[in-house]
Amino acid sequence: QYRFGLDAPCADCYMRRAKAGETGQTRFNTLQGRWEHLTGQFTDWCGHDAFIHYIDDITDAVTRQSELEDLLDAHKLQLSATQRLNGDGDIDQRINGALEIMLRYYKTERAYVCLIDEGGATVSNTHESCLDGVAPQISLLQHVDIRYVDRWLKFFERHEVVIQRDIEDIRDI
Repeated sequence: QYRFGLDAPCADCYMRRAKAGETGQTRFNTLQGRWEHLTGQFTDWCGHDAFIHYIDDITDAVTRQSELEDLLDAHKLQLSATQRLNGDGDIDQRINGALEIMLRYYKTERAYVCLIDEGGATVSNTHESCLDGVAPQISLLQHVDIRYVDRWLKFFERHEVVIQRDIEDIRDI
């Protein structure tokens, strides 16, 4: 309050909520777009009761924590999909179950498994999973000229996932 010429703490001042032995409070500062950890202590300042307020920028730590949580979620889903694929029962049902897991992870409306047909000139959709209300395309994606997906072959050879956020963008690639 001294800094601002006030005779009372600001309405949202951490001092109003501070308790002895408390480790602080974390908040998002919307004005600066940063995460902050607030701590403070009551003290005697030249014979006056005072509160020293500390604000630490913890944005990098919060960001890293979020990244680690996302990575953990990805590993859990990967494990779940692997367990589904390695489980018992019909292989087609297991593949479709793993694709459903991919739908959730990638937050997409559809997921495919495609195979390059014998001879290497065409590609066919062998499995597809779609969100409710999304029309399947599996019957339309049979024996499609490989040139439509040749830009992705280098990713497939490295066993990488190809994510196409908007199917209309394929024309632009």
